[in-house]
Amino acid sequence: MTGKKAVTLQDGAVLGVVKVESVNLDTLSKAGRRTFHGIYSDLLDSITYPVKVHSVQRRFDLEKYINELHYKGRKPAKLRSGYVKHCRNVSGGELITTDHYISVRVGKVTDSGGSDAGQARKSELDNRIRSILQSLNRGGLSATRVTDYQLKKLVRRFDIQPELKPDSLVTDQGEHRKTLYVEEYPVDLETGWPRTLLRLPGLIEVTQVIEPEDPGDTVDRLERLKEKAVAEISSFRSGGHLNTTDLEKKQEDIQWFLQLLMDRSDKPFQYSCLVTVRADSEKECNQLFEQVENHLRTRQISYQKPVYRVDKAVQTSSPLYPDTLNESLLLPTRSVAAGFPFATQPVNEEAGVIYGVDTADGTPILLNRFNWNSYASFRAGMTGSGKSFATGLELVRSWLAYNDLQVIAIDPKNDYSGIIYALDDGGGDVYSLEEGKQYDFRSDLACFRTKERGRRENVELFVDLVEQAYAATSQDSSKTLVVIDEAHQLMNHETGRELLARWVREARDTNTAVSLVTQNTEDFVRYPEGEAILKNVEAKAFQYHDAVEDSVASFFQLSPRERQEISKLKRGQDGYSEAILKVSDTLDTKIRIEASPAEQEFIEASLNSEKPPLNV
Repeated sequence: MTGKKAVTLQDGAVLGVVKVESVNLDTLSKAGRRTFHGIYSDLLDSITYPVKVHSVQRRFDLEKYINELHYKGRKPAKLRSGYVKHCRNVSGGELITTDHYISVRVGKVTDSGGSDAGQARKSELDNRIRSILQSLNRGGLSATRVTDYQLKKLVRRFDIQPELKPDSLVTDQGEHRKTLYVEEYPVDLETGWPRTLLRLPGLIEVTQVIEPEDPGDTVDRLERLKEKAVAEISSFRSGGHLNTTDLEKKQEDIQWFLQLLMDRSDKPFQYSCLVTVRADSEKECNQLFEQVENHLRTRQISYQKPVYRVDKAVQTSSPLYPDTLNESLLLPTRSVAAGFPFATQPVNEEAGVIYGVDTADGTPILLNRFNWNSYASFRAGMTGSGKSFATGLELVRSWLAYNDLQVIAIDPKNDYSGIIYALDDGGGDVYSLEEGKQYDFRSDLACFRTKERGRRENVELFVDLVEQAYAATSQDSSKTLVVIDEAHQLMNHETGRELLARWVREARDTNTAVSLVTQNTEDFVRYPEGEAILKNVEAKAFQYHDAVEDSVASFFQLSPRERQEISKLKRGQDGYSEAILKVSDTLDTKIRIEASPAEQEFIEASLNSEKPPLNV
């Protein structure tokens, strides 16, 4: 190490690395994807030096998170133990996440020797890293420089000592690897196309090597290629070959590229893309490699294997070496930017609550709502969809997972009072709604319920309670979770919907997370205040509906496939329920909501128990 920010390599070059946080393109509209394509294009057009972009997968488990649960020591101990067991069951050390890096190497930058040259390299490296960070830290992207121990750890990660075979290698750790490189791909590939490779079931790395070219030299080169294509077409036709479709397509692509350069809308780059698979055995490695090949063929991406050049492929895939494989394509900015690398689903490994597991790959969905732009959430489902159980499960896990959390349950149906009372070994407080009453919000666990369900005056009591709870949490910045069941009732009350709209909009400022639970989503989209509430909600969970109203589908931009899927979601009959979970810019997937036996027993007993005694 030469310092905290750079590494000096064997050839005297200095290396710096930027880490970029993932953004889930699948949660974004076409306009949102265009925004990220534009940000990445601007970065590419700003660089005058080679960079490598690495998307590297690794296994992880939830041990750090589990240890934190032990450390907090929340009661009830049996419930905490059950949640810990559940975390271990859904983790199992086989989970995979993707880290994204941009590596920059600086070699000779001056004619002077000795320490002056070394300092010049470091200074130039700092300037390049600073420019990359300025380009990326905007529009929803987040990038930081890798330094100190993390940089040293990253260098060790890439510094492998392989046993080379004709088309594969085995590392000194016994890991098997195979690599291919992209030879040609369609110009109309969607933004972030590498992310589909990274979803395949195994450890995969995608390395993109990007080097700017001189526009003038490129125009001259393309003009010569265009003349050659025209001559070949003429020669084929004069020889009686009438099918010149491939040559004509080549000529059109060259002309398209030339026009982009002449319009100065794009710049030219030499671009390489390598895909490496990793596995513990040769058989697993070959199976995963075959899946990668099939995937690329399906997307009409041509590739080659670096037979007898595996050592050069290893070096090119690593930030520690220059590109020695030398298998690049000449492409314009927009085509290089289609390889937007930071498009995988972000994975939180350390804090929050497990909301379920992704039904696609079994990954636990661990979300920390107190890191969201808005702490609010919205859960909708028909009676019998499992939403009360899912809400109770989130409430219980939040109590176990967050330090110094206050929980307030507003409970018109009298569903959650048993849970609140039983948490902290019977330390929860339960209050009834009464006209003109001033409520006490000082308890760590408090539930407010109606004396009798279904009475018309309950709505007025409900609105009054929300107003008082809003005022109380607005004066307190401690971490608070507020669960509002039957939230649609507030939408049909003018004061209620105005109060709720203000509370959801302002709650984050006072560290308050508001969870809205409803069986009637239409009542929200019917009113401007309801639409404003939903636009300020970060997470939306849709549980079983037998049908989704057109107004609801339109507001939430649900696809026909999602509408159909919602009507087929599991409702808890088999010991679990399902939901479509959408978290802004982070997640859009179907999850399986399943409790540990201890959690299941606790919540079902609390939901079905005699209502606990009221606090006077």
